[in-house]
Amino acid sequence: MAIPEVMDKTLSSGGTEVLSILVVFTTVLMVIKLAMTYKQNKKLPPGPWGFPLLGHLPFLGKDPLSKFDKYRKEYGDIYRIRFGKWPTVIINGKAAIKKALYHRGDAFNDRPEFTSVRLVSDMKGLAFCHFDSRYVLHRKIGASVLKVFTGNGNEIIRDIIEHEVDMLIDYFLSHKGQEFDPNDATYLAMGSIIYQVVYGKGKNVREDKDFLFFIKNTETFKDFVKAGNPFDVMPWMRYILPKKYNAFVELLETSDAAEDKKLDEIKRTYDEKDIRHATDALIAATKQYSEEEKARVNLTDDQIVKTTGDYLGAGFDTTATALKWAFLFLANNPNVQEKVQREIDDVIGCNRRPTMHDRSKLCYTEAMIIETLRMGCIAPLSLPHSTCEDTELLGYDIPKDTVVFFNIFSSNYDDELWRNPYEFRPERYLNKDGMLDREKTENVLTFGIGRRRCVGEQLARMELFLCLCIVLQRCHIRKPEGEEYKLQGDVTLTYAPKPFKIQVVSRD
Repeated sequence: MAIPEVMDKTLSSGGTEVLSILVVFTTVLMVIKLAMTYKQNKKLPPGPWGFPLLGHLPFLGKDPLSKFDKYRKEYGDIYRIRFGKWPTVIINGKAAIKKALYHRGDAFNDRPEFTSVRLVSDMKGLAFCHFDSRYVLHRKIGASVLKVFTGNGNEIIRDIIEHEVDMLIDYFLSHKGQEFDPNDATYLAMGSIIYQVVYGKGKNVREDKDFLFFIKNTETFKDFVKAGNPFDVMPWMRYILPKKYNAFVELLETSDAAEDKKLDEIKRTYDEKDIRHATDALIAATKQYSEEEKARVNLTDDQIVKTTGDYLGAGFDTTATALKWAFLFLANNPNVQEKVQREIDDVIGCNRRPTMHDRSKLCYTEAMIIETLRMGCIAPLSLPHSTCEDTELLGYDIPKDTVVFFNIFSSNYDDELWRNPYEFRPERYLNKDGMLDREKTENVLTFGIGRRRCVGEQLARMELFLCLCIVLQRCHIRKPEGEEYKLQGDVTLTYAPKPFKIQVVSRD
């Protein structure tokens, strides 16, 4: 009989006494371990007391960012909590985050072996792998491929973006000025863009069953791998909630099979003289390094090619979320929208498409996008880090294998760094000549910093710039009369705006 069935029968036939004993026993052991650890490490960061078994998870609720802000005010920029069995440190504010990732970077750049991470990538994917020489080479390859596809002269990705944004605008205008929720259409457009960047341009991508499967199951994936999910905090929960756990495993198996099939098709038609998409570029990259060099860091060709999974996962939901925030902020701040449109009209006009060559001349537009990335802080806690060695930060000892969350939200909304941080004001990034102030723009940490900085950052910035320029060149985005926007988002794997509606009308 399978273990989940045994657990179900035990719980349903009065076996709760056994479970209670196990819980009490585990709790006592954890209390003893915590007490011993505290005595041995008198310079641990301060922090609130939590439940011995669950840690601080019950206190965080649906708004962990507010709770983290409360803890910061009480304990400072670095404090200690616990996610179930995982000792955890939260690092807040730009100065502390920068010190950890720039001056102690190697120590803080590992990944914890969460249940969700092991299921998704077996600690081998670019996003979730351990920090070692294999990661360094893998990242170098992954970043170089994306750099090729985000260059100013690359027409493949520009054509894909233009086509998908045209379809998005057609959908917006089909409502004929009536209010609607832009969520699903935005996700579909952004998902289609990254899918074609990875697997190739196609006229019928929205009818591709593998693409539709990818779109449909994004929410399930986000729910399972988000910070604080029960299977990471309490791995034994897989036996208490076997249906949810097994459903996710089945989802991953189906997704992996679809990816393998796609890659086999691409490998069969690969031509080194005709690089069609990012997967082709990854295949080409495997041939640029000797077998000896790859073997030395234990990096296989299969792992390199399967960087496609990292591109899809990182390049879809985050960009779609940022674009939704942009629509909300623009509708809520018509004066900002008007300034952006005026700048687009002056620089580009209405008779040609925006290109990345226009970016340096559209300073206010770029400032609007940066302000969107600050306030719509799409990855408020980044991906979880862990320490690969004993280290120290701000006078506190951080033991090896401590889970670390960098609270990017605390920096993006720090009132000591930003005047009126809850006000959407692109002007804050411009100097007296109306040009971008690079020192101020670099204070926005949405894409992270250091050697784990988002590898897809330039692709995301390119998508946002072209999408928003095309939309605002052709459309007005308005807030429906009586609509009250909630500017506080929901925290899952990303920080997404709560459901909202807009009205879109043509500028023609």
